[in-house]
Amino acid sequence: ELHETGSIDTIIDVIGAALALHNLNLFKAYAVSMPVAIGKGYIEFSHGVYPVPAPATIEILRRGNAIVVGGFAEGELTTPTGAAILINFVKKFVDSYPLFKVKAIGYGAGGERSWYSTKYC
Repeated sequence: ELHETGSIDTIIDVIGAALALHNLNLFKAYAVSMPVAIGKGYIEFSHGVYPVPAPATIEILRRGNAIVVGGFAEGELTTPTGAAILINFVKKFVDSYPLFKVKAIGYGAGGERSWYSTKYC
């Protein structure tokens, strides 16, 4: 439900990710992902207090057959929006990366309170 994640924020995130993937011609790439860090603890939103991961996040990851790992850090490390973007880009989830040659490196940042936090997926 978009109202839970801030509809404008969510729409900008999804459109921005789609434009970046399109402009970089990455929709055709064979992307793999290590296990998704989901965090631990509890979060509070309009429907009350829920354990991490949020119900929407874990459902998206389940439907995408993602491998998940929790417990490394307190709080929500993967949001429903981040999970949805990841699920639609990654072709395969793996326990460890296959052999590959590094051709480019990209960094991303986002966060709950500041633009430079790397807390969220």
